[in-house]
Amino acid sequence: SISGYSRIGGLIGNADGNNIIRNVYSKDSVNGESFIGGLIGRLYNSTLINSYSISSLNGYSDIGGLVGSDPGGKIKYSYSASKITSTTSSNIGGLIGTWPSHENIEHSFFLLFPGINGSGDNFNPYGQMIGLSSSNFKTNCSVVSQLNNFKYSGSWRWVGDTTINNGYPILYWQNGADTNNSDCWNGQGSINNPYNINYTKDIIVLSDLVMKGAKYDSTFFKVQNDINFKQGIIDSS
Repeated sequence: SISGYSRIGGLIGNADGNNIIRNVYSKDSVNGESFIGGLIGRLYNSTLINSYSISSLNGYSDIGGLVGSDPGGKIKYSYSASKITSTTSSNIGGLIGTWPSHENIEHSFFLLFPGINGSGDNFNPYGQMIGLSSSNFKTNCSVVSQLNNFKYSGSWRWVGDTTINNGYPILYWQNGADTNNSDCWNGQGSINNPYNINYTKDIIVLSDLVMKGAKYDSTFFKVQNDINFKQGIIDSS
């Protein structure tokens, strides 16, 4: 548990001065008054990449599931599944508490809660911050593809198993990542261990990812059994 007054984060209190922070996470209880973040309290002129927070936050104002305050910082390919408790509704955001710059957010996600949007001021131009339910976070493999910027190999791995990281996406270096690939299919995409296509939904997911720009050059897939589209009904069993 971490407690303080201001600029309190699960990992970093104040990131100031053109820092690049990448491939980190926090799972903690963070308590304070203001500028409270699940990962970073205040991100100023610095960049956060490929990182996440699954924390419990409690404070008064300027509270973000990932970053408490983001004056001029950048957040890319990151997410928050933090839970937030506050005695006020002042600048409380699923991803960012205070976001004065209104820019520099890319492919980032936050856990939906009633009355809480991506940023504390409810501003989300161009949809840089995407809110998801807990079940969508854990079962929608396109989330990981977007976190990986639609690349075949990236920093993120899809879990599909609630015993690992409570089912939320994990970073490539975490325990359990070596048994999970960056997409939804079992296998590794190699000629000797191809990705397995079992259901209609697997084909639909693959088609959607390719349409969004994912590249699978020199990647191998194997259809494991007959697939019946059932007149357009998705076989997702």
